[in-house]
Amino acid sequence: MPKVKNGFTLIEVMVVLIIIGIVTTFAVLAIGDAGQGRRIQAFASKLTHTIQLAQEQAILQHTVIGLQFSSNGYQFYRYDKSQQKNQWQPLTTSSLFAFQKTPDYIELNIKIDEKTILPTDVLGKLSSPTIVLSSNGNITPFILKLGKRDELPLYQISGKFSGQVNFSQVQTAGNGQ
Repeated sequence: MPKVKNGFTLIEVMVVLIIIGIVTTFAVLAIGDAGQGRRIQAFASKLTHTIQLAQEQAILQHTVIGLQFSSNGYQFYRYDKSQQKNQWQPLTTSSLFAFQKTPDYIELNIKIDEKTILPTDVLGKLSSPTIVLSSNGNITPFILKLGKRDELPLYQISGKFSGQVNFSQVQTAGNGQ
């Protein structure tokens, strides 16, 4: 009776490992950039929802809330008119409104009245925020474009005076829309 071999030879195992390595390499190369694109989309979506939530808070609490962008993040403020202060104070009622760092690979481009607004590096005491959310639901009209650093923007958040805040993908000739 012939002897039955159980198992695989070293050559067979090495061929399978090489095939798995090649397939994994192609999968990582195909997904690599899309992962960052999804993270930018998630960041833009979160920022949109946070602006809408701050807008609702301004209406419910009959207060004025501001949003200020810096070169490395953004911060929400509340206009404090108590005790003759009349100044913008950082909004600390929720961690959502506390300072949020913008990932290094994301670039923000803010336009108000067709003028590009440069982010300030001064957060804390503030004379006037970039975007104001009023207690009656009105907001400063704005267009905020987000994308990878040194590339065309991928997403846009826009706000209208009436209080409508929209999130959309930027339409360019390159993305077929």
